[in-house]
Amino acid sequence: MGIAALRATEAIKTRLQLFLAKLRTVIAMKPSSLTFGMIGAIACVIGAILFEILFPAKAAQAPENSKVAVALLIDTSGSMEQDNKLAEVQRAAIEYVQRQTLETNQALSGMSINRFSSDAVTVSDFSKNTARHVNAISQFIANGATEMTAGLDVAAQSLNTEANADSKVILLFTDGEPGSNIESADIAKPRTLSKAQMLRAQGYKIIAVATQDANYDFLQRLTGDAGLVFPTSSGNFAQAFQKADAKIRNLFSSGAGGNRGFLDALILSAFVTAALGTALLIAENTLGLRGRWWRDLSWVLPMAALLGVAGALLGQVLFALFGDAARVIGWAVVGTIAGAVLGLADRSQAKAMRGAIGGTIGGVIGGIVFSGLSGALTNGFLELLGRLLGFAVLGFAVGLMLQLVQQALKTAWLTGITTGPYEGKQYILGKPLITVGRSDGNDIGLYREKNLAIKSGTLRFSASQWQYQGEPVLVNGVSLEQAVLNTGDTIKFGGTEFLFETKDGTNVAPVVEVANTNPPPVPEPRVEPVTPPTAVTQPPLSAPATPQYWRLRGTETLELPFGTLSVGRNEDNQIVIADPSVSGHHAKLEVSHQQLQITDLGSTNGTFINGTKLEENQPTNLEIGAILLLGALEFRVTR
Repeated sequence: MGIAALRATEAIKTRLQLFLAKLRTVIAMKPSSLTFGMIGAIACVIGAILFEILFPAKAAQAPENSKVAVALLIDTSGSMEQDNKLAEVQRAAIEYVQRQTLETNQALSGMSINRFSSDAVTVSDFSKNTARHVNAISQFIANGATEMTAGLDVAAQSLNTEANADSKVILLFTDGEPGSNIESADIAKPRTLSKAQMLRAQGYKIIAVATQDANYDFLQRLTGDAGLVFPTSSGNFAQAFQKADAKIRNLFSSGAGGNRGFLDALILSAFVTAALGTALLIAENTLGLRGRWWRDLSWVLPMAALLGVAGALLGQVLFALFGDAARVIGWAVVGTIAGAVLGLADRSQAKAMRGAIGGTIGGVIGGIVFSGLSGALTNGFLELLGRLLGFAVLGFAVGLMLQLVQQALKTAWLTGITTGPYEGKQYILGKPLITVGRSDGNDIGLYREKNLAIKSGTLRFSASQWQYQGEPVLVNGVSLEQAVLNTGDTIKFGGTEFLFETKDGTNVAPVVEVANTNPPPVPEPRVEPVTPPTAVTQPPLSAPATPQYWRLRGTETLELPFGTLSVGRNEDNQIVIADPSVSGHHAKLEVSHQQLQITDLGSTNGTFINGTKLEENQPTNLEIGAILLLGALEFRVTR
């Protein structure tokens, strides 16, 4: 093999090492909020699909040769004169009637034509006479008020004479809301809603086509389903009628589509909430430090399902009162439940409150998008697809916001920094007393640490400081049975070392150093000898030593004395790293008690902090817990 081939092979090897190192960096970092968002999205979709499989929609019309009777109800109030709306709806309605081919259509038992303004009249009785219906529509004149209640009553009566119809539909077109010369809209709307609810209870299906001047929220309450309201605008009336026609065919064709009742809504909410709560709990267990993946599932799953039913009940009640927009509150309740349940699983009121806040925000966002998607796609498979997309957005928003709020409001936490099963995993200290041990009965359950006691000890927040007490553990490398923890301290349970951090980076505990404790020797890679500060001798106390050195922890640990340190592959550096991915003079470190800075010196393979490449000759602060990549070598910053 020639020199060029050897160089190419070495270059490929170095690039592969860089890639693997960056991949390890991503894996080692704590699971992101996006991870929980994706898990929430998948869980909600799975819950919805399971519901569809176990409780398939039943066609609204059971008989094989069932028939539908339609009452076309057109708003001819005075406002229809504006923008030539009356003429356009006449054309759209005539096209709709002609498209039905009434004389030969076996699925339709017939149709009636009705109009309403200051009064309500059936202008063409129920029949299959297309010509008569078309002629009646062409005679419409716009004037008067909007007596919608009377219109619904007249339309329903026009269908009562048809005994051969298995299903009855009122197809309403309007450009406004109920009202008359003697009755305001605020008085007329409740009366119209009451009439619509009575008709729906009698088996009538109400479908509405509405212009942009209409009150969509009111019409969603009128029909009982946002998917039965078809918004339109000037120039698009015919397309809206076509969508409404497709919806009618989908609802009442044998084996196609189907209705979802009140009970279905409750069951669906139970499935989705149970799936969401269960998936997020499993994620907390596996991506955090709570123990085995199935921990607490035995009670979280049924509780989430039960509370999901409660959320659906609330959403249905609010929908009846305020329309489809109120359903967002129901989904917000679902998010609140999912977030609170995770906090309750940790027996932490603070975490439950933070989870509830995040879940509520996510539920509101997801609920708004869900309503939009499920309402926009209203035909067969597209309707199902719209619901599934809506559930995916709902789950993503809840999972994302739940974690974002938890991270934003946390005050203290532990993060695993030893390579192994707990590396990068985080546990938020969300209550005053936290138990640690090998058993899942502890708050922090490190079941993979076989040499750890079943209950190793406790982390307690008292007098404005966190303290460890229990079996001897290594705190900053010193074996202690009790210790006050300061931000940046490390504590080792079994074979895994954890970094203790607080949000403000401080601890009010008095700062003292343990007697007769000298800094550990500097391991390879080699560092030029630097005389360490003299240890202060004090009587033995429970507080661990104040961290005097910054450390870079990788396959080996570099302890950084104060001053300016050059890092690279060449022998003239203070820190020599004999790795081909590291440049001869790779970087410079500025080390002081207050801060640690690194400057890339134009290295070939670059210097990265938490995955972000540094600019050459630009000093950058290194924070505790940051992941530093020098070529292909990875280090975590600690003290």
